Amino acid sequence: MNGILTALHLQAAALLDTWLIMQLQTGAFVLLVLAIDSLLRNATPRTRYLLWMTALVKAFIPPVLALPGGAPVPALERITLPVIEAGSGVLAADTSAGIPAFSLLVAALLLCAAALTVVVLFRSIMLRLRLRDAAPFAHDAWQSGPPVFVSRRISSPLAFGMRHPRIFVTPELAVGPARILHAVLYHERAHIRRRDQVTVYLQTLIQVFSVLNPLVWLMNTRLFRYREQICDAEALERTGARPQDYGRLLLDFAAAHPARIVQVGTCFFETRRGFVQRINHLFAVQRKRTPRWSQRIAVGVSILLIVPLSWQCSNDGQESLVPPVGERTELRGEQQGEQPADVPPADFVHAADVPAEIAGGLSALRARISYPEQAVKEELEGIVIIEVEVKADGQIGTLDILKSAHPLLDKAALEAVAGLTFIPARSEDVAVRSNISIPIKYRLK
Repeated sequence: MNGILTALHLQAAALLDTWLIMQLQTGAFVLLVLAIDSLLRNATPRTRYLLWMTALVKAFIPPVLALPGGAPVPALERITLPVIEAGSGVLAADTSAGIPAFSLLVAALLLCAAALTVVVLFRSIMLRLRLRDAAPFAHDAWQSGPPVFVSRRISSPLAFGMRHPRIFVTPELAVGPARILHAVLYHERAHIRRRDQVTVYLQTLIQVFSVLNPLVWLMNTRLFRYREQICDAEALERTGARPQDYGRLLLDFAAAHPARIVQVGTCFFETRRGFVQRINHLFAVQRKRTPRWSQRIAVGVSILLIVPLSWQCSNDGQESLVPPVGERTELRGEQQGEQPADVPPADFVHAADVPAEIAGGLSALRARISYPEQAVKEELEGIVIIEVEVKADGQIGTLDILKSAHPLLDKAALEAVAGLTFIPARSEDVAVRSNISIPIKYRLK
């Protein structure tokens, strides 16, 4: 358990940093797409669906693109170790009190994502179980196509399966008017032909990753809405069914599910407002509309916007949204005025591929920390953050106090860190000098 918490401490800031940047960039892109979509009210569902598909593509692109910029500013390479707690003269790693807020947030995100994953898997497994006793259904909609089955354990028709897709209908549809049955079958066949199940899986994956991002939920709802409208139009075109009859079928389904309209087999649901819009769209579906040049330009603009909204915040890497505790704004190098940017100054600390670490790990640090007796008598508590300059040979250079708690605690923390040895940072497999910040938390038990 301690190993898991330590790993969470070490990786939480970087994970949360990347996740926050991706959510901010994806959210900004979704808002732009939403604004464009609101301007394209007369566009075809295919155009609007393509527009929202660009948002789905953007959601999968991490902030890896580097935008042109000025010369990078030399900066300290620093990592932050987890908080070490000492109390009453005996060192103890109190993981409940020592976990920083961003570590708890990462844990909460992982739990939410795990919960949603369990829900999706449960729904998928239950759907498979319900479909096991489905009976083959003979129809005359087509001679060659995906097989059709009748199941009494589903509430709406659906297409299911990736490698061997099948269409499942309810008994009511099987004995209903042939024209309506054919419209439903062609609707589900359109989903299979378009390989929409792949898109649904991608939507589910990004929904799990962005479980707390409401704009991603909005994106998935719009994708579902326009995808259904596209298949509705194809079904009516193939069968010649009246939109009124097809819309009445959808309304009957809505009446049977008053709480919400659910897309069977996935975790996404359509709002009632969106369902009403889908039915209203049926009455205009036969009026074919060719996307105008302005609509094509709008989609092209949204594709181009993927690039600037997948940026790194600097040429050296992402600008952290979760800065290390006690980090100073001091910069070394060109800003101190002695040397040009292309010549590293004498005290420049190289960016390392592999950061420095304590020889012997955190246990070596724990073994050296003591709680001063006088500090115990005076009931002194607090966090001391020590910045250590680690030379290329692993020896300690300078020690600075980034955050002071009390002179007694500061002295004890300095003495503990001063006796450590380090494994130097490495850049391109060469040992380099770097800086590491070590927080030590003193708390009375």
